[in-house]
Amino acid sequence: MRKLLAIALLCVAVPGLAAQLHIAPSPVHLDGMFRVVLAGDAEQGTIVTVFNLRSKEHVTLELRADGDGWVTDPIAAMRPCVCEPPTAAARLEVDLGDILVAAIETEGVGPARARVGRAEADPTIELWRLDTAEKDYVEAETLISGVYALEIADASESISCALDYLTAVPVALGQRGAHLVLEETDATSGRFVAHFQVHVRPQDGKLRVELIGPDGEEISEPWSEELSFTVQYEGERVELQVAPPFPVDLSHDRLTLPWGCCQEMTIAEPTAADEYVWYEGETQLGNQPWVMLCGDSVKEWTEVRAFVRKGIHWGVAVLEYRVVPQASLMFLDAETGQQAPQPWSRERELQVLLEHVYTEEPSTVRVGVLGEGDERRLDMNETDEGMWVSDPLRPRDLGAGAGDVVWALYRDPEFPSCNWDYETLRIK
Repeated sequence: MRKLLAIALLCVAVPGLAAQLHIAPSPVHLDGMFRVVLAGDAEQGTIVTVFNLRSKEHVTLELRADGDGWVTDPIAAMRPCVCEPPTAAARLEVDLGDILVAAIETEGVGPARARVGRAEADPTIELWRLDTAEKDYVEAETLISGVYALEIADASESISCALDYLTAVPVALGQRGAHLVLEETDATSGRFVAHFQVHVRPQDGKLRVELIGPDGEEISEPWSEELSFTVQYEGERVELQVAPPFPVDLSHDRLTLPWGCCQEMTIAEPTAADEYVWYEGETQLGNQPWVMLCGDSVKEWTEVRAFVRKGIHWGVAVLEYRVVPQASLMFLDAETGQQAPQPWSRERELQVLLEHVYTEEPSTVRVGVLGEGDERRLDMNETDEGMWVSDPLRPRDLGAGAGDVVWALYRDPEFPSCNWDYETLRIK
């Protein structure tokens, strides 16, 4: 032991001594293998002693010829909690940062020294999702609602005989970033895991994706086609696309609703689901397979979103609707385009104006003489959006004479009970 101490002190106290021994690799990898190499001549059976300066543990091995030099069999530099590899000729128990010294009792050959460094880093990243049906983790292909495990294999970060940690591993959901702390699965595995939860659900009128880390840290982004979850670690990058919502069909995709009228919107597909939520903007309208829209005030095009859940998956459909004023009729002077005054000559041409009717099909107005059984259907011509005008006609063409009253009636074919108008004109 005194001789070994002397060798160690010589190595430490006289660092300038020429070294002809080499420890390879240098630094020695923690939980790795190394050899002592001598370049030059030596005698068969020369013994090398390798000494751990911190623990004073040592091993001795014989140098054997190897080409133009001499080399020992592999030596394992292991943490106390790691089993010795079967290929090792000897074992030294080490901690990260220990200094190893190798020496031989040959005059003129100085000792070699090397520090114990981390294992080589060759990290891999894997993402797993808990399959509740199988009750086991499966490889995650897209990001959906569920419990996930982020696993990073990096032997260079397993450095103690306690559980080690990867701190502040950056992850991101879209443009929102966070950091996860990963815990080693056991003291020597070099595999680190963090569990997190993902919720995809409607909130404030949007389908949002929420990620909740193990410490409760939360990041949230509205769903979009480009939204993905990414992990960055030591130059490695893994990206997982957020799964898109499934398609939902509504009874209407676009609706013009007259003021004072109501229309029921229903889910056409899927016909059965586990949950329904309707939103107009950020206001929730209901949670049934249907919703009633009522035109209580005139408004421009407004979006209504229907969210439908089947199992853990959500689907989305969008409806646009607007509320327009009630339909209105007016008799016009065919020459001036102004409102026809009363009484009106049976010989002068009239037109019927219909406003606030928004339909792709030609609108129809019925006209007749009050008290008479006959009536005529007028086909209307659209002159502007929501504005329709008939061809000119004379009251006499309807059989009207002096003292009669001509009437016009419009009734909305889709909303006949709440959107209609009736006008009359006295004839002279």
